Amino acid sequence: MPSTTQVKMTSPKYNKAKGAAFEIDVMKWFRGLGVLAERLRLAGKDDEGDLVCVVAGKTYILELK
Repeated sequence: MPSTTQVKMTSPKYNKAKGAAFEIDVMKWFRGLGVLAERLRLAGKDDEGDLVCVVAGKTYILELK
């Protein structure tokens, strides 16, 4: 059995921060292209997605991974 110092462990807090940073990067990329883009708030079981974008008059809700 490997020791705990050899196993890379990530915390939920780290993963949440990493995901939020990715969402912000994608939002900024869309905005740089002139696309209306906003992050959505966390809504638990009613969560629709991470980002909403309006492209050519059509609304898209994105779930980013």
